[in-house]
Amino acid sequence: MNCLTRILLLLLLPFFTVNTSAKTVDLIFVLDASGSVGQNNWETQNEFVSELIRRLPGEDYNIGLISFSTNAIVRHSLSDHQSYESISSALTNMPYSGGSTNHRDAINTALDMHESFNSGNDLFMAMFTDGTSYPVSSGSVCQRNFSAGIATRNRFLNSGAEPLIYAVGSAINTATIDCITTNPDAEIVHVSDYQEHRLLATSGLFYAAIDPENYSGSPIDYDGFEGACISSGYNYIEGECFISSASTVPVPTAAWLFGSALVGVVGLKRKK
Repeated sequence: MNCLTRILLLLLLPFFTVNTSAKTVDLIFVLDASGSVGQNNWETQNEFVSELIRRLPGEDYNIGLISFSTNAIVRHSLSDHQSYESISSALTNMPYSGGSTNHRDAINTALDMHESFNSGNDLFMAMFTDGTSYPVSSGSVCQRNFSAGIATRNRFLNSGAEPLIYAVGSAINTATIDCITTNPDAEIVHVSDYQEHRLLATSGLFYAAIDPENYSGSPIDYDGFEGACISSGYNYIEGECFISSASTVPVPTAAWLFGSALVGVVGLKRKK
């Protein structure tokens, strides 16, 4: 290899690699694509996740995406390109599959991704789901003491990973997955349906959970849905929560995160 070739390779190398050395958290979104979700709700859910990622405070996160129904599938790995454009494109193009609800495979796939990436970072798993594990024998983590479910639960808890579970709708059965949490009141967010304005109003809880150092654990005044919407950085108009009409939504600040730590996250601290 001559000197000119070496110089060209050194100049071009940054364009062909993904720099993850400065990242401190592996953040994996695990998204329910089962039959009960439906195509429209699937698209709304993924648009919300894209918005959550766009507004992440700082650049300390490697992002992974997994969809699951009968089986779990990696859609964007922690080692894939980490630009917002690449991640958003993966979300937009993620197919809706339908099928049953295999929480066990979803959780194991997230752990597999994190372990194979081998970053040494903390793992934060945000799971969105609307139902109950089915079939229970092959998909449940917490019910009926199936040995494979117990193994998944122990593997998750022993990994030191932190969960935030979005439990959406009235058909949700959190008993199938709540054993991977250590503080269910803080780590399970109940949302009544997939309507965009209801999801948006919960975003403050998400940011407070992933970045607990930036808010005080003390409770503050909370004015129901309107308060959650406004403190999450959105516009509350006639009973609904809307993204700002401005071209960009400001990146959350420490003060914004303090105002976001409202319901279900009091006392939540990152485990070391």
